[in-house]
Amino acid sequence: MSPRLRETLEENLGIALASRFNARRGREDAPVYGTVTTGTLWTFLALRGTVILADPNEHSLESLETILGILCHMARLEHVNA
Repeated sequence: MSPRLRETLEENLGIALASRFNARRGREDAPVYGTVTTGTLWTFLALRGTVILADPNEHSLESLETILGILCHMARLEHVNA
């Protein structure tokens, strides 16, 4: 079950970080990738060890090709690091 989306990316950030942190149980050395979205705005995260890297850009649905490209790239990285 997904939590209800908040109005801003910042409000969704905590939920996304907790989800990404929990997703790596047993794989603490492997990076974990994730997204934060309001449904219309997107940004991307990587958790490497205890360091959180956040994309400084907000991507709107008008740049759907970019969003899909980043998601595909993250999926490939997850596969390589599995």
